[in-house]
Amino acid sequence: MTPASLRDWRKRLGLTQAEAAERMGYGLRQWNSWENGRADIPTAVQLAAGYVALTQQWRFPPVMPAE
Repeated sequence: MTPASLRDWRKRLGLTQAEAAERMGYGLRQWNSWENGRADIPTAVQLAAGYVALTQQWRFPPVMPAE
């Protein structure tokens, strides 16, 4: 995954950098460094992004059934 493809993925989902970072469990500064090519995008983030792209669903935190 390239920095540009990470940015495109995030924008397709309508998320800000802060929202994407929070949902993936990272800080905004780290996310920004990936999108700007200053740091390598971790494999875990690439895999999670691929999964979300396939399902187009965010379940963070998990949806709990109503009582």
